[in-house]
Amino acid sequence: MQLSLFAVQEIPAAIVTFVSLLIFIQTGTAPALSTVYSAMLAVPWIFKAQLAHMVRQRRHFRGMLLFTECILVIEMLAFAMVVSPSSAIFRTMGAGSGNGVAIFSALFIISLTTAWHEVQAEAFYFYRLRSHLNQFYDMPRLFVSQSMVVVTYGLLIILVGTLQVLYRSIFVSWAIGFRVMAGVMALYLLWHVFVLPRMVEPLHPVVRQRTIDLFSRRFSARSHNAGMKLYLFTFFLLLPQALMFYTRVLFLLAPEDKGGLSCSIQELGFAHGVVGAIAFGAGLLFSRHLKVKPLNRKKRLNVSFLFSNTVLLSPLVYLCMSWFAPKSLFVLSACTFVAQFFFGFGLHRTLAQFGMSAYNGLRLPIVALTMMVPVAVSAYFSDVWGFRTFFLVDSLTAVLPYLFIKYVKL
Repeated sequence: MQLSLFAVQEIPAAIVTFVSLLIFIQTGTAPALSTVYSAMLAVPWIFKAQLAHMVRQRRHFRGMLLFTECILVIEMLAFAMVVSPSSAIFRTMGAGSGNGVAIFSALFIISLTTAWHEVQAEAFYFYRLRSHLNQFYDMPRLFVSQSMVVVTYGLLIILVGTLQVLYRSIFVSWAIGFRVMAGVMALYLLWHVFVLPRMVEPLHPVVRQRTIDLFSRRFSARSHNAGMKLYLFTFFLLLPQALMFYTRVLFLLAPEDKGGLSCSIQELGFAHGVVGAIAFGAGLLFSRHLKVKPLNRKKRLNVSFLFSNTVLLSPLVYLCMSWFAPKSLFVLSACTFVAQFFFGFGLHRTLAQFGMSAYNGLRLPIVALTMMVPVAVSAYFSDVWGFRTFFLVDSLTAVLPYLFIKYVKL
């Protein structure tokens, strides 16, 4: 099984999910508009179920996967030209104007291509392996994916921050960083040219239909006929994390006179990109070993499930940091580890409760859809209220899912 397929897709996925906000902020886009742009980059994830329907009957994935990866490499190089002051594209598209339109357009195309590649890779994964082997590869796949998140979200940011000191140009630094990432993806592309099989072995008709159904449910927005109730419950359950998803980055970067921690981009890259990504993966891994029974639609959601769902506790960590600012990188990293571990652990329990996979959970259609609006408006409210009040309100929203299941039967 070519786990490298999931490694190569994690590079652009991490860029549009995590790194994009930093790109917007550093290139002059206002924080409130930056979170709107970054949230809108999740739109392709919402339509992954439709993309999956387009490819679920295919067996010849090799050509499409190689073509998509080639396009991704070209798009990464093109983005490097968009933010490079020496290129004609930079002057034509006005990437340095501060409105963020050119950068958003380039990143949205990358996001769309990444969603298409992910669906193709998932199809290859399910059709290539028999169902009893899928679970065996889940652990290596999680390790490979989270390792590339660390490389992209953590080490890329540290690299770009170092280049900004050397070149004294934010745009040149990001251009070099994207060229480096394009080079890494090109190496994966070359590797796949030699190792990807030319076709997926045919399955028995009954096994094939079962595989098609399993693959389709991978991107399903719901696991039963709860409809709008399920969306609303997921919205309330993920609301605390959605509100702080990008605000925590702004909190770390903001100067102390505005209530922030005044961290450098290198400190942010290490605390969030390296330590935070490792903690998120550890939370997923630990929660995976705890059995979670799928929700019985004839019964109310168990309240004890919510009390054990640590996804609701992450904002409390940042609320504490807004009152007692960490004095060292070690303390900051420790706080980030706890918050992200809670998020990974709770997200896995939430999705498992509804019979959905937690791998690439942030890019599942229902997760992307329910988190997009709170993520988009979070910077505006943090600017109006201040970080301390914002994290307090964010923490208080944790009571909403309890009230929901008290008065509404799923």
